[in-house]
Amino acid sequence: MSGAVNRLVRSAIGIVLLSVLSVLGVEGGVSAWLYLKDALPLALAEAVIRPHMQPDTLVGWTSRPGARLPDEYGAGIGLAIGPQGLRGTRDAAPAHPGALRIACAGDGLTLGVGVDDAHPWCARLEVELPGVESFNLAQADYGWDQAWLRVRRDAAALGPQLVLFALTDAALERGAGARDDGRVTPHLALDGSRVRAIGVPVRSEGAGALRAARLRQVAGDLRLVQWLRTWGVLDPARTASAAVDRGWPVFDAAIRTLVAEPVAPGARLAIVFLPTRRDLAKGALDKRRDHVATLARTVGVPFIDLTPALRA
Repeated sequence: MSGAVNRLVRSAIGIVLLSVLSVLGVEGGVSAWLYLKDALPLALAEAVIRPHMQPDTLVGWTSRPGARLPDEYGAGIGLAIGPQGLRGTRDAAPAHPGALRIACAGDGLTLGVGVDDAHPWCARLEVELPGVESFNLAQADYGWDQAWLRVRRDAAALGPQLVLFALTDAALERGAGARDDGRVTPHLALDGSRVRAIGVPVRSEGAGALRAARLRQVAGDLRLVQWLRTWGVLDPARTASAAVDRGWPVFDAAIRTLVAEPVAPGARLAIVFLPTRRDLAKGALDKRRDHVATLARTVGVPFIDLTPALRA
């Protein structure tokens, strides 16, 4: 009798284990299928190098002057690039009398990835603040260091009275070298007290390197990778945070340089922090904004932090 019971128990355990393994197998199979579904289109070069982009030996890449992509972000949601390589169709003609000229610098959140030409926040300044003329120097996937280099080289030709230097957590991480998304980028370093660019002139990246980087990003959707990250293994957030912390001396010196050496006569600087979903809840990322806010007070420039408004 006991033998029959033992066999029955073993059979029950086997059935339960088989059921669990089957569910796990289906879950893993679906995860792998979703990975392949997202990964296979990345084999196309146009998935990683957009037609409006061109290589730039100082900042890595910029937008091609005169480019027009009427459905870049969806049907009827277009991207237009003006004659100076800035988003929009207007050129930097002499300012109208009494106009306040603003140059906006930053990454894709400032460029306005996903919205049409009328709706990046930089363009909306002209609508919300009559008398303003705004120019968008931002570019998708820029680190703060690339935005800094672009402002230093290109803002003077626009004759701005105000430069809005926009930051995101991603831009801080890219600028610290923690993220490059497969692109070849310049970086900033200190030479004594002076800021200098390293890796310049920038060599053009190949489509293969960009595809490999995109595949690594998509791999983050695999459940196995997500599980490993919960244990601190392969955790990009930890690596990025450490890199940002190490990079503060360079960032601080770069901001001080923009204050001491205005890009145009009389041009003022303001720093803007643009929050994302990562900033919805209080946490470790708040110390980054605290650092920038303290620096802004020290050098006497406005710091516009939109995080509290988003959380509210």
